[in-house]
Amino acid sequence: MFNKNEINLISDDTNYLTNEDIFILKRGKNYKIDQILKEAKNKNPKLIISNYHHKDIYYVKNINKYEKKIIKEYNVNPTIIGVTGTNGKTSTTTIIYSVLKKLNKKVMLIGSNGIYFNDFKLPTRNTTPSKLTILYLINKYLDNNSYLIIELSSQSYSRIKSLHIDYLIFTNLSKEHLDTHKTMKRYFKAKIKIINLLKNKENLFINIDDNYGKKLLKKYKIAQTYSFKDINIISNNPIKFIFNNYKVTSKLSGNFNIYNILSSILIVNKIFTNLESIIESIKDIEVIEGRNNVYNYKNNKIIIDYAHTPYSFENIISHYYHLKFNSIYILFGFGGNKDISKRSEMIQVSLKYSNNIILTEDNSRNEKFINIIKSALKDEFDNLIIIQDRKEAIRYAISKLSDNDCLLILGKGNENYMLKNKEFIEYSDYGEVKKWLI
Repeated sequence: MFNKNEINLISDDTNYLTNEDIFILKRGKNYKIDQILKEAKNKNPKLIISNYHHKDIYYVKNINKYEKKIIKEYNVNPTIIGVTGTNGKTSTTTIIYSVLKKLNKKVMLIGSNGIYFNDFKLPTRNTTPSKLTILYLINKYLDNNSYLIIELSSQSYSRIKSLHIDYLIFTNLSKEHLDTHKTMKRYFKAKIKIINLLKNKENLFINIDDNYGKKLLKKYKIAQTYSFKDINIISNNPIKFIFNNYKVTSKLSGNFNIYNILSSILIVNKIFTNLESIIESIKDIEVIEGRNNVYNYKNNKIIIDYAHTPYSFENIISHYYHLKFNSIYILFGFGGNKDISKRSEMIQVSLKYSNNIILTEDNSRNEKFINIIKSALKDEFDNLIIIQDRKEAIRYAISKLSDNDCLLILGKGNENYMLKNKEFIEYSDYGEVKKWLI
């Protein structure tokens, strides 16, 4: 059917197909076969293989067995650096990617913000793509002397268990994904399964300021650690701190980004010993897409951030609270069909720092907005305004800004859609804010 060299060009995601590739389409319960087939054919692949009968498809009955055979043929092995934890994965992987690029290394980043390599960016459907997609991207673009930086979510184990992780950062663990894991104990065990994929536990870097990080250190005693005790913080807006007698400066802000920068420096320094060059490369990192993005509006600040857990709310809201604005407005919603236990906690955290809370829609999925709000308001809360339409909510919040005020728009970051009733509707927080910045 095709020669052995072509086996490395088989993908199961139409996002990455080129006309040199072979597409594998597995028939599944939730697959819109005709739509995916149309997307694939538009990329003009060499061949489409599937367990679905169609005149334009090469039919394979046992597609899973066939896929396993394909995966065994992959033979490119870059150095893989993983980041796992509840918060900070995207920022940390982005920082590591930027540092390695500045050190002139061939490097790819796979994470929730997309796939980055050289000068191109491709979208991802999940934080951690399918096993076949990861191996396809490695074999298409990388080599044995290159680097893959990858976010490893707690739900990704089946997709990454065949990978050999070389270096790994554990950032923190807080309430999230309990709709899947049910308990924090099971969530923690899911992270341990990922950590156990690491070849050498001396290459594990643990945040021991986090309670779950302390537990991990008891289990993995030879791991490396990082903590605010290791540094002398001069400022967190912008970031300046002393580490190993070096002054680290960054255009980023927030204690949460100090953790992200510190762990990035440590893990890259484990591979490359020139600490001075690594620290120098941190200086020019300006913004991480969808994470703590700051915009000026008259004499006010508008911040767009992906924060969607009580822990991440605490981090970013407290940071801006301590910058002494006259008023802080906080706008957010709750993902539908997800862990409902964190909803009222997110409100409680917000009310610690502000009396101006606007609740609005997020990705409601199949859950009705009214039911989402009712589940969040199990306690009695004052100072809440509810505006379902997120565009209208942002318009209202910006109209309230006066002088030296701050508006935090949380939950969606750089997402360019709203997911409602199984439909992806084009939407962007930045797109709505931009209307006011012109």
